[in-house]
Amino acid sequence: MKLMLFVFFVLALFSSENSLSSELFTGSKVGVKLGVKGVNDKSYRDKLTIDESYGLFFSYPLTSDFHGRIEYNFFDISESTEGKDIYLNEKTISVLLEYHKKIGLELDTYIFAGSGYWQLERNEQSDVGNLSLDGFSPVVGGRVEREVAKNLDLGLQLEYIPWIGKEDRTKSRFDIGSYDSFQISLVLGFNF
Repeated sequence: MKLMLFVFFVLALFSSENSLSSELFTGSKVGVKLGVKGVNDKSYRDKLTIDESYGLFFSYPLTSDFHGRIEYNFFDISESTEGKDIYLNEKTISVLLEYHKKIGLELDTYIFAGSGYWQLERNEQSDVGNLSLDGFSPVVGGRVEREVAKNLDLGLQLEYIPWIGKEDRTKSRFDIGSYDSFQISLVLGFNF
């Protein structure tokens, strides 16, 4: 909820007509992501699960080649595994450094790396119940985008986040699980 309030505050600041916001945020971008995310759950026989993911982002130019970026991603899945109904909910806030390179006149490419803070909740319809955990993982990826209208970009982003969750080596019934995630998203961004 706090993150959503922050995003709305930033958007309100962007939409302001005063010269401070227009000068301060020139070259910035806000947008949304819609994609699919695959997780390789190491707790359940390396099963690959794919489901939709959603996100918001804010990008700010640091130099002509480098941008800072903050992303919020949301992902959840429901599945039945070994006779158990499992619901997995993951929220990630990532802070990234992007390298920007223009290819010709049409395409912008970005390579990024950073760190993601994740909150993971796993609910099972069994005697285990609800388990939750949070932590940090590295984030790497890349994006290609093209301007489709004035100040509006459409792109494709690939992202990899390893080591989300924690695997219990004893395989106890309280194991929340550990997985690597792979995400491909359509990205729609508004430039200031």
